[in-house]
Amino acid sequence: MMRLLKVHIYGYGKWIDQEWSFTRDGIQIIQGNNESGKSTFMAFIFAIFYGFPKKGEKQYIPLSVNAYGGTVTAHTEQFGTVVIERVKGRLVKGDVTVYFSDGSLGGEQELREILQDIDEKTFKGIFHFDLDSLNSLGMMNADNLNQYLYDAGLSGSRSLAEIEKQTATQMDELFKPRGKKTEMNVIAKQLEVKERELTKWEERVSEYEHLKSNVTLLEQRITDLKSEQKTYIDQIKEKEKQKTLKELATSWKEKQIQLEQLVHVKSFPANGIERLNALNEKLIETKSELKDVQVKEELLYSELQKLKPVASWNESKQDLDELKLEEKLYYERLIEIENGEKMATKVKEDMEKVSEEIRKEGPIHLDNIIVNANMKSEFELLKQEVDVHNWNQKRLKSELIQLEEHIKQLSTELSSIESEMLTEDQVKDIENKMNKGKEKNGGNNNEALTSQHNFIINHYHSVVKSEKTQQFVFFIITLFLAASSIVMFIMNEWGIAFLVSLFTVVLFSVFIWKIVSVKKILKSIEKEKKDYQQKLMENEFDEDDESTFMLNKWHDILHEHSEKKKQYLLCENKMNDIRERLLKVEKDLQLYEGKLESNHDSIHAWCEKYGLPSNIHYNNMRSFIDMCEAFLSYRNKYNEIIENNIKLKKKCMQFEEKVNHLVTRLCSDEIKSTMRQKIKVLQQIVKNQEEKQQLRIKKEERIEHLQEVKTRLHIEISEITQAIEHLFQLANVKEEEAYRRKAILLDDYNRLVEEQNHFWVQMKMMYSDDQHLHRLVEQLLSEQSDPTKELQLVQEKNEACLNEYESAREKLLYVKNEISTLEEDGSYDELVQGFTQLKEELKTLAKKWATLSVSMVMIRELKRLYEKEKQPDVLHSAQLFLSKMTNGEYPRLFAPLGEERFILERKDGIRFDPSEVSRGTCEVLYLSLRLALAMKFAQSDSLPLFMDETIVNIDKQRRDLIVGVLDQFSKNRQVIFLTCHRHIADSIIGNRIFLQK
Repeated sequence: MMRLLKVHIYGYGKWIDQEWSFTRDGIQIIQGNNESGKSTFMAFIFAIFYGFPKKGEKQYIPLSVNAYGGTVTAHTEQFGTVVIERVKGRLVKGDVTVYFSDGSLGGEQELREILQDIDEKTFKGIFHFDLDSLNSLGMMNADNLNQYLYDAGLSGSRSLAEIEKQTATQMDELFKPRGKKTEMNVIAKQLEVKERELTKWEERVSEYEHLKSNVTLLEQRITDLKSEQKTYIDQIKEKEKQKTLKELATSWKEKQIQLEQLVHVKSFPANGIERLNALNEKLIETKSELKDVQVKEELLYSELQKLKPVASWNESKQDLDELKLEEKLYYERLIEIENGEKMATKVKEDMEKVSEEIRKEGPIHLDNIIVNANMKSEFELLKQEVDVHNWNQKRLKSELIQLEEHIKQLSTELSSIESEMLTEDQVKDIENKMNKGKEKNGGNNNEALTSQHNFIINHYHSVVKSEKTQQFVFFIITLFLAASSIVMFIMNEWGIAFLVSLFTVVLFSVFIWKIVSVKKILKSIEKEKKDYQQKLMENEFDEDDESTFMLNKWHDILHEHSEKKKQYLLCENKMNDIRERLLKVEKDLQLYEGKLESNHDSIHAWCEKYGLPSNIHYNNMRSFIDMCEAFLSYRNKYNEIIENNIKLKKKCMQFEEKVNHLVTRLCSDEIKSTMRQKIKVLQQIVKNQEEKQQLRIKKEERIEHLQEVKTRLHIEISEITQAIEHLFQLANVKEEEAYRRKAILLDDYNRLVEEQNHFWVQMKMMYSDDQHLHRLVEQLLSEQSDPTKELQLVQEKNEACLNEYESAREKLLYVKNEISTLEEDGSYDELVQGFTQLKEELKTLAKKWATLSVSMVMIRELKRLYEKEKQPDVLHSAQLFLSKMTNGEYPRLFAPLGEERFILERKDGIRFDPSEVSRGTCEVLYLSLRLALAMKFAQSDSLPLFMDETIVNIDKQRRDLIVGVLDQFSKNRQVIFLTCHRHIADSIIGNRIFLQK
């Protein structure tokens, strides 16, 4: 049984990359408005199973993407879960791939096995029906309606009836026993006429055959003569070629003899005259160029003598280069010296200001002060320790004040409670009265329960009040500590902030623990209070009103006294605890005061160690250290500036000495001006000498280049002379005149070679085989061969063969005329051929008619077997479906034996032909037959059932009945229902898929 699980469309019609999933059970409802793609969805399912539509049909090719096709995931009992994919391929129907759950792949053959060899027509006839098949019911007459419904019950469509009708029509077109215009009848009549004509020809067959044999012999002789004549013509052509070849061979031989006489000129070099002329021209040009170069060289030497450098210029130039590099540094040093002096003045002023600020703290030796990182870290540790001890001292003093105030509050509260309590005599008197009252009321224990109940209530209230007070105190302390830690963090007191934060976290944890424990205590008290209330209700009884009132009053007095007493003891215990805490705080306070004194001693020792005054408060010590550090920094900076200026002035003086020395060496006149002007004079001297030096270098480079050119020209002249001598050696001559005479002879030799080659090419065009051509030329040049006589002899033989050919041809023409006289109305062969052809055509049509006849018998036998074996089951199932769908209105459905129609029987016993009931009932009957046929098919091949708008024309009552049948039907087979009507989709229970436009 196949069930669709998922449909994924890559591209098909309007659907692009869409995916829908189906459940395994129940009806799968696909709902969508018109043009939402339901028909495209159904066409895609059919295309995946049986291939894409052919050209000319609607192919649903998407316009916006190249993807075409998709996948259908299905579950089958035999193959498990499979994925069927079909995409565009070489064929129109596309390429299909089946992916099995074990990882193997399949193609069209495996797909047919999955579909259990159900073809397209069977799928459309049994597993898919739509509104078109229902709408056609209203356009049929009674006979067509009966036949249509009968065919629907037989195969789900009219295909079998149409095949039967087409077969009968084709048989009638081929042959009828009394027909005249059918194909077989017409051919049989033509055969009779041909047979009579053949009888007439039988008498003339012997004469006709004799003439035919003579024609064959004459035609064979003519063919032989043609072949012989062709041979003679080939021989004539060959002899004519040999005649022409002999003339060419004679001329070729004459040229060969002349060439043998000029063989000594072959040693002349190729293009010898052209090469000699070119070398002579190049030699003249080279010598002229050499003369020009020599003149230019002499001119440059004279100019170079005028550009001699001054004495000791190289040494002075080196010194000038060094000064040029140091000049920028010299001016930078002057600026740096000026800036250093300004900065030294400013640093000195700042240093004196800081010194005055330091001396305000008292007399101090600034040279003895030591400021470094170790000294600062020691001070930070001492300060941090003093701050922690100061903070703890303040905290303890604050706590001491709070504890003393709390003790005063508790003393006042104890005095108030003590004044409200009863004396011991008053307590004893009330107890005696209560005992007498209890004896009077028979020892009832209801008063004790009431007393206990009241005690629990008072205890509950007292606990709540006490815990609220404690929680408030804890909250205030925690909040204060948290704020203190934040302040310490802001003041960069990290150690104190960490300790306060740690103490805050511990206190907050205790606060949370107390809240949880109090909730547990209150919960247990509440439970106990409810238990006493229950006991009071159970032990309630009638008693004397006045006695009860007094007992309750005394009980309340004693209970109130007891509560006051407990409250008094509780306050007394709290006071003791606070006094113990007070003693501990006083002890800790004394301890921290001792630590602070020790800290001050440590700070004093630290001041002596690093040369600082001890009268400065430790909170101001940090700013004092910063001033000392700034003073030392200014002093060190001032010293560095002074030392740097001394070094820079020394370097500037060295530079000025070098400049004066160079001025004295290079200038004859003494220059009395500033250093900057002296440097400009030296720079001008350097510039002039450099220009002369560059000009001299250019002249020397030019002279060197001309010398290279001279050398190259001498070499070229030598090479040209050697090349000319080499040409003479190749020509075996010693002078130019002999060389030119030999060149003229070489031209004659080349002309003869060209003419000889021309004759040989002509001969080669006649005979391409070189060996055969050489043998033939030797044979023709010998005295024994005479092509002219041989040509005359072959021409005579060819003329005799031609005369015999004409004679045989005239005789053949005479015989053929005699045969044509015998064949007045067409040749005997054509008549025999036509007769044979007509017999073959009749035989072919007879085979076709026999095939159609067998097909007709098979169709009738198939219908007979269906009526006998399959129709009862289908009719029985259709009858059940019809009865359910009409709510029992038509309980029976049967087909009369031998008649291709159905009869419906109403519940009152009246029978109807399908054409006699309403269209709605006809549609219900059609649905019953199709469902019955599908259910019958499900026993072997079970594909999903596709229904497209099949109940849209049926009223609501019957539609609900049909939905119930479909729901029952879907338990054994997957049903996919397509509709655009929301009310129909709402009436069906199942998995719903919405298609959007």
